[in-house]
Amino acid sequence: MKKMTKTIVSGIVSVMFVVMLPISTFAYEFGAVDINAMIQKEQVGKKTLTSISTENISRIKSSKSKQLSKKTDNEKLTEILTCLGVDLNERQLEEVYSKVKLSDIGKIEASTMYLEIDEMGVQTEISEEIFKDTTNENKTIQKAISDKTFTHETQEKITNNKMKQQLIVIYTPHYHGTGTTPDRYVFMGVCEWLKEPTNFARRTDCIAFKSPDFRWEALGNDSYSLIVGYHMLLMENGAAVIDEDYYYTFNENDVSLSAMDGVFFQYNLPNDLFSATSIRQYTNFGFFMMGIGRVNQFSTTDVFKNVSVDFLYKHTTFSISPSVSFSWSGKEGSATIGFSPTTDFDDYNLPYTWDFKKDYNKFFK
Repeated sequence: MKKMTKTIVSGIVSVMFVVMLPISTFAYEFGAVDINAMIQKEQVGKKTLTSISTENISRIKSSKSKQLSKKTDNEKLTEILTCLGVDLNERQLEEVYSKVKLSDIGKIEASTMYLEIDEMGVQTEISEEIFKDTTNENKTIQKAISDKTFTHETQEKITNNKMKQQLIVIYTPHYHGTGTTPDRYVFMGVCEWLKEPTNFARRTDCIAFKSPDFRWEALGNDSYSLIVGYHMLLMENGAAVIDEDYYYTFNENDVSLSAMDGVFFQYNLPNDLFSATSIRQYTNFGFFMMGIGRVNQFSTTDVFKNVSVDFLYKHTTFSISPSVSFSWSGKEGSATIGFSPTTDFDDYNLPYTWDFKKDYNKFFK
């Protein structure tokens, strides 16, 4: 009897083990994957820092969960960016897909800053909540349009002058699936005017990535682009003739490159027009820039720790000359973006520093 009992118990344990293992595996492979729960968020002053780790990127790539298995890699990447607080439109996402694949990515980090800018150009960092509340105030314009009471005075009542800046850093050690690009990063910059500059201060502006810690990719590889978007309203005799969003893409033919300093685009902002019978107004200016750089003086035997990049928006406020042009000036490795001495401008700068050695060690140590 004792021998039979042992045999039966052993048999039960064996059966339970065989049955339970597939259930456990099933839960791991097909259980829900909450990307939002994978996001790390930190407040540093008024700036918001969000990131998704190497480990969680790997989980998303390999997940066989029902909700992810039905999605393409581009859809997964879009969901990751959205959970990081990076809200891009369809045109901007197409540009992302053309320059970075989910399989390339090792890590994504984003830094977001909101600014209020007074009439003198003085900048004050504000919270995301204040920025979002202001968007509701701007609905006054849309109401005025629908009520056919839109006037120049209506536009002037919208006095909030606020801007959103965002820098997204994407580590791509697996570019083209090789796993041999330990020093490669893709950068994305977002700049949105919640209230646009007045006509008096709408000339040529400059949008840039700047850092001597990176050697910027040579032209010819589709490494740089800028998408400018805005809403145009044209009203004639009280009726809306045009009420649409417009997007313009600028590529490597339009970029100014300093391999050891950075890259920039320049763009001439369109002006509003108000007359007795017509109104032409441009609102919701948005700039989306992408660029690729590799860590400068990289060596596998000497992986230094911190690197940094600045996402810079230079806004022209005054110029004697009707045209404004920017250029790289100074010594390579410490060059600045120069301009005409008869021009005044404001800098809106979002710097970001991170631990490159930590990124490198995740994949190559």
